[in-house]
Amino acid sequence: LDSNLVIGLNTGSGSRWRYKQLGEKKTAQLIDRLTSHLKCKILLLGGGAEVERNARIRKMATSNVIETDYTHSPLEFAALITLCDALISSDSLALHIATSLGVPVIAFFGPTSEAEIELFSGGAKISADISCACCYKRNCNVTTTCMDLIDIGQIEDSLTDLLKSPRSSNHV
Repeated sequence: LDSNLVIGLNTGSGSRWRYKQLGEKKTAQLIDRLTSHLKCKILLLGGGAEVERNARIRKMATSNVIETDYTHSPLEFAALITLCDALISSDSLALHIATSLGVPVIAFFGPTSEAEIELFSGGAKISADISCACCYKRNCNVTTTCMDLIDIGQIEDSLTDLLKSPRSSNHV
């Protein structure tokens, strides 16, 4: 794959369902895996609520990331997303912006429903294989949460397949 490839990684999920995020360690592992295997650049995205979280993720990751300003307006956030060849995100504002702008998305779901989301711009949906998935609960009290079961290997494989498809190379 192209070493000029830019993958947006949105770490936020809004304040309603904090359990829609991948764990910080898992996110750092995903960054390292993608930069190593795909030779891509990672654009680390989030809002003001992710400043400290993303700092911890950056410290855990051994690969460099391109950090964005977390005080951007919604329009500036959308502009950042258009810089990406693909976006990896939970069910969040970033996912919805990307699909509206034609940026392919690898979306992962836990407490919210993948069936309610259409990826018009192409991509893949990844859901946790757990009986309580799509519970819409704001808080989780199980030992292993649905997001703990999201496989970063599956995210990478889905992204690789997406990037090989002709559709992903002609967004916006």
